Amino acid sequence: MLPFRCLFCLFSSSVSASITSYAALGDSYAAGDGAGYPLAFSSCARFSDAYPIQIANSTELDISDWHFRNLACGGATTYSVLHTQVPLIGRSDVVTLQVGGNEADFFRVLNECVHQWQPLSTCEQELAKARRSAQDSDFISRYSDMLKQALEWAKVDARILVLGYAAFFNAKTDACNKATFSKTRPQNYLTKERRKELNDLVRTVNTIIKSTAEAVGAEYVDIDAIFEGHRFCEEGVREPNSNTERTWFFNQIFDTYESPSVAVHQLRGQQEVIVQQGKQAESPKDFFELTRVFHPTSMGHKAIAEHVVSIITGT
Repeated sequence: MLPFRCLFCLFSSSVSASITSYAALGDSYAAGDGAGYPLAFSSCARFSDAYPIQIANSTELDISDWHFRNLACGGATTYSVLHTQVPLIGRSDVVTLQVGGNEADFFRVLNECVHQWQPLSTCEQELAKARRSAQDSDFISRYSDMLKQALEWAKVDARILVLGYAAFFNAKTDACNKATFSKTRPQNYLTKERRKELNDLVRTVNTIIKSTAEAVGAEYVDIDAIFEGHRFCEEGVREPNSNTERTWFFNQIFDTYESPSVAVHQLRGQQEVIVQQGKQAESPKDFFELTRVFHPTSMGHKAIAEHVVSIITGT
């Protein structure tokens, strides 16, 4: 038994005896920000329902608590993964890795384009900056170096599975054209054009991750398709809606939420820090509510885990 059992576990009568060890690397998406409950003794904002924990608990695999290395850390970048996570892969049969969103600075894009907690520039400027960052040769080189080192540290027959991200919106429906997630600029509508631009950014990052992974001999895992029907702005969901299980991303709690004055989203070491007028968010609840925005819910992590396990087992 693993020391922290997830709330949503995978059940199967078959067991793959050849997969007995597993290492999970990555950023806050892999750490499971907001999904389930925070794990004790973790300085990386790891949560109980994160897909790595659900994979490790899958009865289709045979991973003991001693052979599961949960290394994912909120705020991680390719640089920090390379230097603080990759060397700890050990003799794992399977390695999952998900990182890159922080370098594209998804949070600043969400601030300017969706929530406007405290606008500092414009949506167009942040989208352009994020695209440049994702397509920058330095980022691609760092990602490639990180994966090459992961392959070097891993045992010869280990599988290195590199995950992309999921697009956030249904960009086809008209239902969200007059919807807003912004308290400070309520006329900042989630139009089709805006939703498509945000989805395109995620898919641009995915394309770069995929090509880089395949170029060095790692396996790319597309999780975007499994979120189909479970994004923001789905037909029949009136946005903003914080209480529907149909949506597999966290949003803010709009019925009780009062907009904070968020000035900066910083990285300190590997930790995401929300700065409110020069000070950190005043309570853990405030902190987690902000950092988990647009991260997968427990249901989203369950779907990711099931998809990865099916790839590992070939089912």
